[in-house]
Order: sequence, then C-alpha cells, then structure tokens
Amino acid sequence: MIQQNKEGDDIVNIYTKAGDQGYTSLAKIQNVSKSDDRIHVIGSLDELTSSLGLVKAHETRNEIRTELERIQKNLMTIMAGIADQNNKDYKMKEEETVHLEEEINQIEDLFPRKKEFVLPGDCVESARIDVARTAARRSERLLGVTSLTLLFLLVFVLNVIPAFAPPTWMAMSMFGFAYPDLHPWLVAVVAASAATCGRLLLAHMAQRIVRSCWAQGSMQENLATLADMIERRRAASAVAFLMFAFSPLPSNFLFIAYGLTRAPLWLLAAPFFIGRTISYGLAFEGGSVAFHHFGDMGGGIWVWVYFGATQLVMLGMLYVFAKIDWRATLAARRLRWLHKPLLHSAKPTWLKE
Repeated sequence: MIQQNKEGDDIVNIYTKAGDQGYTSLAKIQNVSKSDDRIHVIGSLDELTSSLGLVKAHETRNEIRTELERIQKNLMTIMAGIADQNNKDYKMKEEETVHLEEEINQIEDLFPRKKEFVLPGDCVESARIDVARTAARRSERLLGVTSLTLLFLLVFVLNVIPAFAPPTWMAMSMFGFAYPDLHPWLVAVVAASAATCGRLLLAHMAQRIVRSCWAQGSMQENLATLADMIERRRAASAVAFLMFAFSPLPSNFLFIAYGLTRAPLWLLAAPFFIGRTISYGLAFEGGSVAFHHFGDMGGGIWVWVYFGATQLVMLGMLYVFAKIDWRATLAARRLRWLHKPLLHSAKPTWLKE
C-alpha cells in the first residue's frame, strides 16, 4: 500500500490489507487461499531460508558464508518456481544440484558416520543447523505430499471423463519431467489408484444405465450373457485385461463396455491396477530421463494425432461391441449381429430388482 508522508513523498507500507480475508496471490494467480498447499510449501522454504540466514549471521568464515548464501539463493529460486511454474527462469539448474551433492560428499568424508541418533544442542552452532535441518525436512515432506495430491486429483479427473480426455500416460510423462526426483513407483501407485477409482466410477455409471429403463430388454439379456461368460472364464478374462492395462491404449471405453455387462467390477479393476502401475511407472521414468538428458520437452503434435485417432477408433469399437449378439456368437462360435434396433422397452421380469 503506497501512501505519502508529510513532505509529500511516496512511501510503501509494510502491510497491504490484501490478505485480511484469507487470500493471497501467486505470481500471475490471484485470490489463492492461504491454506493452499503451495503457500504452505513456500512458507516452509521461507523458514528454511531464514534459519540458514541465522547460521550465516553467526559464521565468520567467508567460504562457509558464501556457500550458505548460494543455498539461500537456490531456495529463493525454488520458491519462485512454485509460485510461477510456467516460468523456465525459475527452474533449478542441474549444476547447482551437482555442486551441492559434491559439497555434501566432501563434508561427510571429514567425519565418521554415526549409527545412533544424534541429540541436538551440543553447541550453539550445531543447534542452529539442526533447526535449519528440520525446516528442510518439513519442506521436503510438504512438497512431496502436495505433488502427489495434485497428481491423484488430476489422474482421477482424467479417468472419470467418458471420452476425449488427454491420455494419462502423457500426463505421467509430463509429471516425470516436472518432478524428476520423486520415487517413480510411489508416483505410479498413486496414479494407478486414482485411475482405477476413476474408471470404476465410470463403469458404475454404465451399470446404472443398464439398470435403468434406458436400455432395451433384449440388450440387457444380451449383455448378461457376456457377463456370465466373463465370470465362467475369470482367469482368461483377468489375463486379457492385464495385457490391455500394460498398453497405452485408452481404457475409458473398456470400462464403459464392461460396466454395461454388469460383470463383477473387481475382475477388471485388479489387473487394471497392476498393469497401470507398471505402465505409469515407466511413463514417469521416461519423463524423468528426458528431463535429466534434454532439460526441455519438445513439441508433440504427433502425440495429439495419436490421441485423437485412438479415441475415435475406440468409440467405434464400443459401438460394435454393443451391436454384437453375444449369445448367438458364443453358441455358434462365429460372429453374430443383433438384428433388432435397440429401442426403448420395459425391463424383463427376471432383471427387475
């Protein structure tokens, strides 16, 4: 807030009143809640920077003061990157990470590694450093939890959309590029859990459609035949679903079609979770490797061409799936089509709940 003093000169107050309602701003984003995870992470990193400042203020050796100041500047860059994630100027440089690791290795070589817990407070200097250490560990935890929470929500939303959502493997590759140092299989488990929950909700909505009066009785009976076949051949069905889950092919139409059959959802969910965990882990690792080797992600027009083509193909396959006469096909072991139009009719009595 800018005011004028008695002499008419502009002065800047240390308060603005902009955050009195519990909101603040992040770079180009306005009205961000102060309880936002990003604000918590930035606040924790700010505490770490101040703790290191206290250590630096009591240090007399210039080489150590210079090193502490270098770390503080890197932390400021990290905070700016969290506030404005699209600004490449706020990305940590690889040489800074390498330099810090080399400094840690040199310091560790000077002292024997203790196997027991160390009680803080042997001297004032070490106590100050321990305060900074705990602030660093808290910042690390907050940053990891925030990233994984955002990933879970993003993947869940992508997998609950019936059609034309960006493929999750693409999001995983980009996430690996943005957070290359997270544990790949922890990330994969979180993403696979979110994807499975989203797809199960999609399949459940398809089941509700079959239970409703929207589906013709002959169609319900036809799909029930397919569900019975899936239950009788559980092992083969699970293996087929697992193989599909390993691939980058979109699974939205698979879950919708499976939900239409009203077969047990766990029979699809379990192999899907396993397959997606592995494929997502590989996609994340690919993005992480790309970050460390290239430092920037190139354009991907062909990725979007692939995405649109596969969505259209799978939409056509879903239509074909609903038009197959599964009872006649399984009985004759040859492909048979439904000849009657799928018009509205009442539920058969044997399907009423």
